[in-house]
Amino acid sequence: MLMCWCTCTKAEQIGGLNYSLNPEKHTAMVNRYNRWDGDLEIPSHVTYEDSVYTVIAIEGSAFSGCNTLTRVRIPSTVMAIGERDYKNPFNECVNLEAIEVDSCNEWMCSVDGVLFNRDTTQLWCYPAGAKQEKYVFPESVTWIGASAFSGNSYLKELSLPDRINHISSCAFYGCKGLESLTLPSGLTYISASMCREMSSLRSVTIPSSVKGMGEYAFGWCTSLESIVLPEGLNSLVGETFYNCTSLKSVELPSTCSVTEAMFYKCSALTDVKISNGVKVISSSAFAHCTSLRILDIPASVSYMGYYLFTGCKLDAIVIRGTLELSKTSRLIFKDLDTSTPIYTLPSQVSAIKEIYAGPVYSLDKYNEHSNIPQTAKADINQGSFYDLNGRKVDVPQEGIYIIKGKKVILK
Repeated sequence: MLMCWCTCTKAEQIGGLNYSLNPEKHTAMVNRYNRWDGDLEIPSHVTYEDSVYTVIAIEGSAFSGCNTLTRVRIPSTVMAIGERDYKNPFNECVNLEAIEVDSCNEWMCSVDGVLFNRDTTQLWCYPAGAKQEKYVFPESVTWIGASAFSGNSYLKELSLPDRINHISSCAFYGCKGLESLTLPSGLTYISASMCREMSSLRSVTIPSSVKGMGEYAFGWCTSLESIVLPEGLNSLVGETFYNCTSLKSVELPSTCSVTEAMFYKCSALTDVKISNGVKVISSSAFAHCTSLRILDIPASVSYMGYYLFTGCKLDAIVIRGTLELSKTSRLIFKDLDTSTPIYTLPSQVSAIKEIYAGPVYSLDKYNEHSNIPQTAKADINQGSFYDLNGRKVDVPQEGIYIIKGKKVILK
């Protein structure tokens, strides 16, 4: 944790770096928004107005995004970096190849250019410009800090040992070279944006120990095609798979909820299995899932949020349970293509019809309709249309008709 700086702390630039100075204790912290070309050796002491200050800390975002920084050496006097789990002041320094630490430093160390705490139980920063394709963790590591690997595009293979039990937010954010990831068996939580924008990630193995996920945990993983979520997963924040445009299938365990915008813009998603036991489907969960054809919602679901299917056109939405409906429930189906048929409990058909302009049928019609061939409006001239009572229909709308002696669904 960073040292406590008194109110008389002041910010100054010395030798090309920004510092916060404490005149009472004559200590200094490397402050934020630094830019540096090439190699940098952080000094152990700086002089300002004839006073000497000992450099004892580096602020958490001191060099964040500094694209021209290549190597860093940290002196023995620095005893604190960042705060809490954010220990990477070199986040997304894409040309930083290595971090060195003075061997006399009692609080941190460097192993092969990677920054750790002194006993190497905590990995603080893997340089974004390190060009190795494979990294093997020291046996002592149990903890990975926030943004620790963020921005590294060279890594293609990363083996996470099971002894690692904590991975902080954004740990692998933007690691564009990794194609697969097996998370350690002792991990209980996938932090916010932990795997965000891993654009080459095709598969991830989530252990049964994981009970929760933070927001955007896999957001913008545009190559991820399928995922299995473990039973027991019960704590999720929204936007988990936001804009995963290659995700085709997912199975949701009975213990979780479908959170807000969970699959927003998952445009390739065709197969979603929601286990009985799921109680809530939150707002915008399936918005712009343009490939989704059938969604079967189990009887356990009693609440559905608003704008669930914005931009979607499905072959069927099956609602097997009794929903909590109100005057604003029309927003559940807001901007859903009204050619989409909804199948629900007979007792709920009239209530759904009040909030949805498309066709609504009782559940007992679902199996029957699912076996009926479909035809498009473009084929409307293929013959005369009759309703199910045998009456000829001159201008048929979407629905079920008889044509040439066979039932068809006009969509």
